Amino acid sequence: MRAGILLYAFIHSSRSSTHLAACVACPCAYRHFQSHSGKNILWGHSRWWLIKSVARLGVSGLWGVEFTDFWLGDQFCSLAYSLGNLYFVGCFYTQYPYVSSHANVSSTSESLPYNNTMTALPRFSQTFSLMPRGELLYSADDPTLQKAWLTCGAEMNWGSYFALAMLPFLVRFVQSIRRYKDSKLPTHLINAGKYGMGIVHYFCYYLWRRDGESDGGASFVMWCLAAVVYSLYGCAWDFAMDWSICKPRAKYPLLRRDLVYTSQIPLYYVALVMNLVIRFLWVFYIPSWSYFNLRSFICSLMEMIRRVVWNFYRLENEHLGNMDQYRITRECPLPYSVDNPQQEDEEDEEDKA
Repeated sequence: MRAGILLYAFIHSSRSSTHLAACVACPCAYRHFQSHSGKNILWGHSRWWLIKSVARLGVSGLWGVEFTDFWLGDQFCSLAYSLGNLYFVGCFYTQYPYVSSHANVSSTSESLPYNNTMTALPRFSQTFSLMPRGELLYSADDPTLQKAWLTCGAEMNWGSYFALAMLPFLVRFVQSIRRYKDSKLPTHLINAGKYGMGIVHYFCYYLWRRDGESDGGASFVMWCLAAVVYSLYGCAWDFAMDWSICKPRAKYPLLRRDLVYTSQIPLYYVALVMNLVIRFLWVFYIPSWSYFNLRSFICSLMEMIRRVVWNFYRLENEHLGNMDQYRITRECPLPYSVDNPQQEDEEDEEDKA
């Protein structure tokens, strides 16, 4: 319900002279009523669990890492696009709280940053207006919005975009180091290297975006190399560790011996191919034609879908690992054999007879 209210208020605010307060007043009032109503409605315990779990991510490394901590951290790693754009949302609504929908668009068309002859990848101040004006929402032609594209998307601000996007990877890096400290298993250091490579990848990506080089230059080459290494690194870890597939002597090739979803074997191969393809979907950024924002949105959406599929097989592997290590079992094996008392009584009666 709150998500629907926020969506409606956000759309309404872009079509009228509505302040940011209108976007948050109704959800906040609803949340206040819900918190003080004395009733546990709409899964209140689950929301409180989520709040506590997310708060633990902010203090990662101070104590032992549990499954919930690193699993939730992985979810945020697939939200780098959304986290990075939080800066623009905050900048826009603090510096431009009012948007007028009755502005004379034709009088300001000369000042719009969009250029129909643009073919190369634009610099940061231009990347938010790549689509032709005829295909944009009419509110996007508002001069206030166009000024916001230039102000909140200026080159000097993209350090904040990078900091927000790499934050989940930094959290997972710290968690991996803490797990190595507690267990002394070198695999955690290898996992930390994966997230460290993710930070390097996003740094090179934003460096390339800042320089505006579409198909050449040092920043472009650095980003491509970092993206290839990170994609191979992450995909290999997904298959070998998170999913524990590609095992030899498995009943089904490229899978493992024990499977939970035995009635859906083809889906394992679909997930395998999907994970590999989406890991390399960054090549979608390279072409110099327009609609860069649309391509960014599609890539981020596909990454979220990949994470949803990843969750099924990651949790399956965790469950099987718990069973193999007897952390979860119905019958605990004993170090000695247990005879059947009823069978012994029957044997004694036969001997007496």
